[in-house]
Amino acid sequence: MHEIACTSSAVQLPAPRVPIAIRPATMSDLPFLDAMQKLHNKALGYFPTKQFEGYIEAGAVLVAEARHEGTEARRHEGGEEAKSG
Repeated sequence: MHEIACTSSAVQLPAPRVPIAIRPATMSDLPFLDAMQKLHNKALGYFPTKQFEGYIEAGAVLVAEARHEGTEARRHEGGEEAKSG
């Protein structure tokens, strides 16, 4: 019989450059996510909008947002940069 050796060790992740908040995506995020996917389609491949909707509804999409001291997290910071390249 074959045995699989499993080892687990903690991997230290680098600290983010700015404070971030991670949250589940909502349908209001869809236009931004769709634009990002279209901008990077060569790397990501074809991803239909309906498929994005299904993943969002299932809670399988996360959004990371920059947080600013004393304010709410900014939604889609850099969105215009993502659209213009």
